[in-house]
Amino acid sequence: MNIRLGTLTDISQIMQLIAQAVPIMIASGNNLQWDSTYPNTTVFENAITLNQL
Repeated sequence: MNIRLGTLTDISQIMQLIAQAVPIMIASGNNLQWDSTYPNTTVFENAITLNQL
């Protein structure tokens, strides 16, 4: 496994993971953290720009 900072080209893959995770989180009762509108691409773009992801 290679751990590195994210890049803007990673966002589509990140969003695919989020799309898979959100329904699982909601089904398990965690419906306050993420939903169909958050996090979105802007959140990840900002995090990548700030070297936080």
